[in-house]
Amino acid sequence: MRKKGKALKPARVVAPGSLVRKELVARGWTQEDLAKIMGRPVQAVSEIISGKKQITPETALGLADAFGTSAEIWLGMESAYRLNLARQSGLTDDVKRRGRIYSIVPVKELVRRGWIPDSDSVDELESHIESFFGVDSLNELPPQRLAARRTASKEPDSRGLLAWTRRVEQIAVAQTVGNFKAAGLPKVVDELLSLTIRDDGPLSVGEILRSAGVCFVIVPHLQQTYFDGAVVSANGNPTIALTLRYDRLDSFWFTLMHEMAHLVRGHGGARIEDLDGDAGENSEETEADSLAAEWLVPGESVDRFVSDVKPYFSRQAIWSFAESIGRHPAIVLGRLQHDGHVSQAHLRGSIPGMRRMLEPWTDVAVPIETSKQPSGAVSVAEPDSIYDPEGAVLEWIRSQSGWVRPAEVKRALNLNRSVWSRTIRSLVEAEIVEQKGQRRGAMYRAADR
Repeated sequence: MRKKGKALKPARVVAPGSLVRKELVARGWTQEDLAKIMGRPVQAVSEIISGKKQITPETALGLADAFGTSAEIWLGMESAYRLNLARQSGLTDDVKRRGRIYSIVPVKELVRRGWIPDSDSVDELESHIESFFGVDSLNELPPQRLAARRTASKEPDSRGLLAWTRRVEQIAVAQTVGNFKAAGLPKVVDELLSLTIRDDGPLSVGEILRSAGVCFVIVPHLQQTYFDGAVVSANGNPTIALTLRYDRLDSFWFTLMHEMAHLVRGHGGARIEDLDGDAGENSEETEADSLAAEWLVPGESVDRFVSDVKPYFSRQAIWSFAESIGRHPAIVLGRLQHDGHVSQAHLRGSIPGMRRMLEPWTDVAVPIETSKQPSGAVSVAEPDSIYDPEGAVLEWIRSQSGWVRPAEVKRALNLNRSVWSRTIRSLVEAEIVEQKGQRRGAMYRAADR
């Protein structure tokens, strides 16, 4: 025996056929004799001796009866022999390498997004991933540098966070931005807030941030990463990156201003935000939440408004209040929903989606070799609708207690069958919504997050 690492391996693995040949010699039998004894064709016996034919459980029983041994001996020898051949072929080394690669990065997602080319060769696959991360070896992959705020019951896939962060950095370093001066951030906040009354206000966010030395990137989140935005650094400049996980205008503005609050307050380090999560005892997160909320809808103003109109929050009243404070009605509606003054379904159709509007700022998700546009300049095409319904369905389901039937959701949000099917399938696959039962008996509820 010889030692390899911590495992003991035999120095030589004996082929079962060679032992069969020795048994025949010892007994003075021919292959034809053994074939007649076992009731098998002579060719089958010949192929077993030459190693061309594997010993099956039935053959092992026949050999055991013929030679007076146990079937387990023959099956064990056959298994050891075949394993040794497989090791010598080098195929197991490729499997080990692929297993390691898949444990480090979400290969399927990287290929689907067009961040790396697909390949059946493990050497090429490893090379593509090393090139994507800008390293010479997978052993040099950087650790996750983001301070994460997350929902306690949902642990994000660290592989996805690492890949998403790298993609953000790739896009950010290619952007041309001005000189960053922290002292100028309050003016930037004022410029951003001046856009919040306009339907197309989000379109101007990127230019304002870039002029102030802040990179702005939108990269849709990867599966099972559960977050909304992040602050990272690229070439010394801060970068605000959003995922548009919830396709609604109020979520866009709150996430953006939350990240701006971190910059304004000088909260150090890179960080990633799941704004569904509780800030808990993290004082910086609590401060950023409060500051973003106050910037968008001043607390005293909304308190007076609620006191004046509750319990009847009509569309006219909300729209008039929003105009009086210079904000888009969707931002006010989102605040009222968040604070529990109205249900998540209240006037939900009045909150526009952002994904289609922000395509010029959203990362591309087409194969690399077919993309002719600069990185970060184009986006995934969305279905033909005024807003993506995932956010609406999720918010409505969350507002209900217990399980709900498809008919209830479709009726409340006025969704047709095809839109409903596509939306609920996406939410269930992302593990944001739980499903019980199948087909007509299916019911749904928001996952515990």
